[in-house]
Amino acid sequence: MPPANAHSADGFTILCLRCDREISARAEWIGRDVQCPHCAAAMRVPPRPADGRAVRAVSPPPPPPPGWRFSFCCPRCESLLESNERLTGQTGNCPTCSAKFVIPQLDRVSGTPRAARLLD
Repeated sequence: MPPANAHSADGFTILCLRCDREISARAEWIGRDVQCPHCAAAMRVPPRPADGRAVRAVSPPPPPPPGWRFSFCCPRCESLLESNERLTGQTGNCPTCSAKFVIPQLDRVSGTPRAARLLD
């Protein structure tokens, strides 16, 4: 997690789920999954409390099971494509524009696919 200033206008403090240490967060991180810089625990940044007190982070969703089906966009024409986690890292072709790309990996913390990499 990049450093943030909890005393800035958009900063606030969250508490780690595992080690209970304070972590500075930014308003734009709300809803994102982050990693504690102290113990490496994965957590989701909760909404900023109205009273300015430190707020406990929330648990992120569990990682997807092996073989998870997911959707991602073609890196050239942005058509919505579907794949299986077992195919990540392999090459594929877009049925719409014939672009050749690498099927993206899933982020293990959030379960969302990274961007596909265009090969041609």
